[in-house]
Parts: sequence; C-alpha cells; structure tokens
Amino acid sequence: MNFRQTLSRFFAPFLNNHIWSSLIFLFVEMLSYIVIVVNTELFRRLMLVLEQGGPYDQILLYGSVMVALLIGIFTLQLLTYKHWVYAFVGWTRGVVKEYVYRYLRLDHEEVLKYGTGKMLSIVNSGKDSWATAIDMLVMWGIPILTGYIANLIFIGYVDSRLIPYVLVFTVLVLLWGHWVNTRTLEFRKKRKEAKDKSVGYVVKMIMEKFTILKHDKWNQEWDKLNGFINQYENWAIRTDWYLKLMFSGTRFISDSARVAMILILAWFVYDGTGSISSVAAVVISSNFISNYVIRIGDLYKNITKISEDYTKMWDVFDKTPSIEGYDTGDDFQIKK
Repeated sequence: MNFRQTLSRFFAPFLNNHIWSSLIFLFVEMLSYIVIVVNTELFRRLMLVLEQGGPYDQILLYGSVMVALLIGIFTLQLLTYKHWVYAFVGWTRGVVKEYVYRYLRLDHEEVLKYGTGKMLSIVNSGKDSWATAIDMLVMWGIPILTGYIANLIFIGYVDSRLIPYVLVFTVLVLLWGHWVNTRTLEFRKKRKEAKDKSVGYVVKMIMEKFTILKHDKWNQEWDKLNGFINQYENWAIRTDWYLKLMFSGTRFISDSARVAMILILAWFVYDGTGSISSVAAVVISSNFISNYVIRIGDLYKNITKISEDYTKMWDVFDKTPSIEGYDTGDDFQIKK
C-alpha cells in the first residue's frame, strides 16, 4: 500500500462509525484548549490592572469571566463525554465486524499454520490497538496541537520576539523524540513477537491440557513458555532503556527552555521593553506549550508502539488466502 492507501485504511473506522459523535467530542476538547489561552490573556490583563494600580472592580470582572469560562467548558465536557464512548466503541465494533467476517472466510489450512491461539492474539491486539491509535491521534492529538498553536499565537501577541525561542525548543524536542523512537522500533518488534509467542503458547497449553497431564509434560511445556517470557523480558529491558532516555531527555530540554525563557523575559523587563504582567502570562503559556510538546512526543511514541499490532493484523489477513470457490456454484437445496 502507498501512503494515501494506508491513511485511508487507518481512518476508515473513524469515518464510517459514529462520525458525528467523534466530531462533537473533538470540537469540545479543542474548545477547552482555546479557553485556557483566553483565560491566560484575561490573567495578563488582571495582572496589568494590579501593576498599574487600577480599580478592583476591573480585577473582579476579569476573575469572574475566567471562572465562568471554566464552568462553561466543564459543563460542556460533562454533557458530551458519552460521545467519546460511542465513538471508541463504534470504531472497535467496525473493526471486529470486518475482521471476524474475513477470518471466517480464510482458508482453514492456512489459518492452522498460524494456530488458533496466535490468530486470536493477532485479532484481539489489532482491533484494540487500531481503535486506541485513532483515539490518540484524532481525539487527543488534534486538541493538543490546537492548544499548542493557540498558545504560540498568544505568545506572539504578547511579545513576538519570543516566537523563535519557542519554535527552536519545539524542534529540539521533536527531533530528540524521533531520534530515540527510531532506535526502539526494532526492539519493540522483537518484544511484540515474544509476547505473541508467549500468549499463543499459553492458549496452546490450555487447549492441550489433557495431553500434557496424560504424558506428564508440564516441565517441558513450562520450559518452552518460560523461554518466550525470558525473550520478552530481554527485549523489554532494551526497549524501556530508550523510552527512559526519551522521557528524561525531553524533560531536560523542556526545563532548560523554561529557564532560558525566564531569563530572556527578565532581560526584557530590565531594559524597559517588557512588563511583569507579560512575564507572568508568557511563563504560564510557555509551561502549557512545554507540556503540549511533551505530550505530542508521548503520543508519537505510543502510536508508533501500538502500530505494530494493527499493521500485523493487516498483513496477516492480506496475505492469507480466502476459501476458494466459496461464492461460486449452486446453493444447496434440501430434497423433500
């Protein structure tokens, strides 16, 4: 498949199942991130009134609007939470319907080469990971990206000189995350294979329990299963090392960027081109941006991690032939 076909296949459950529920929930989540930026601007104005010795009534007005916005978005989220459930279950239902139907039509001799336990693991992991990946990318990734862009625009509105620093920080974090993540892909693949083997072997042991008991093969079977578990442990240690490196490195870049931002803002105030209210607002907004960039990196890491599950399901079903002649010939007629 080319890139366009892969995208079309990936988003098919989203587009074909409860699309309106998905869009309603997505809209409210995006709105909640925009409200955060609006409240940050109201806080900046509140601080400016304090800085200039303005009337308390104005401070009270800004504070009241901030609280009202928070209550409003919280109420909307409570009213629309079930749309996320409708959407997620709808995606899963669509995948299950398609792939269980396709499984029933697969050539049984070819299915036996994989084993029932392994096929069960492939389908179960594939449908859960596919729905989760859509959820991460669309329902959480788009709102977070909206929050990042809104805060970037806000910082540019407050002091455009800060935008290059924010962009450099963003690029550094994303490049670091991508560099580390690419080095974990092979380890993740090996870890997934070891996990599938262990799950499949557990199913095999359960299905053959009488044979194992009859021939007293428990120790032999356990040694094989434990070997798969040891393989999983080995690859998990290597994978988690890089994931820890990703988390710690991202946090280091983020904390360093925040310190640099504070020093730059302090210089602006010192030379008379900045204000305390602007410093307070930009620090708050930059903290949000830092959090969003880290979360985008986490989403990227998690989506690439679980993509192995549903892409493997795609490959298995695409490469396994269906029953020949199923749709040909005459229908069976019962003679009376």
